[in-house]
Amino acid sequence: MQAQVNLLQDHQTNTKIFHATELKRAQNEIEAWKKLVVETSIGYTLAHVKEIIWNNIIEEIDEILPCIQIIFELKELMEKAKKNISNINAELGEMPDTFNIIINFLNSKNIYELDDLGVDDRTKTILEVKKVLTKKNLVIHIIEKCHPL
Repeated sequence: MQAQVNLLQDHQTNTKIFHATELKRAQNEIEAWKKLVVETSIGYTLAHVKEIIWNNIIEEIDEILPCIQIIFELKELMEKAKKNISNINAELGEMPDTFNIIINFLNSKNIYELDDLGVDDRTKTILEVKKVLTKKNLVIHIIEKCHPL
């Protein structure tokens, strides 16, 4: 019987120790939660979130900024190219149509008729005319490529 009493007392002691330990652990958890609530109050959290967001935005801007600068440089170059194309178009005007007529005319004449006209070298003259035609075709091609931009 004494053994049962000792066993009962040991059990009660162990239960008290267990409850005391559980109580202490619960109090520690409550303190930790209180500390967490204080640290993550609305003002602190929002300020911290804002800081993180702005830091991310600044990093993204720093990564994108060189690309934006290149885009503006390309835009300036495109404007210069458009001005040059306009100048070339103004210079050439309706010349290419006239040059096709000139090429046909030169090809239809013989050497003596060309001498009378003052054309020494038919091939050289035709090549010069074709250079202008090529230039006009190049300008047209560039305009077609640049138009969507």
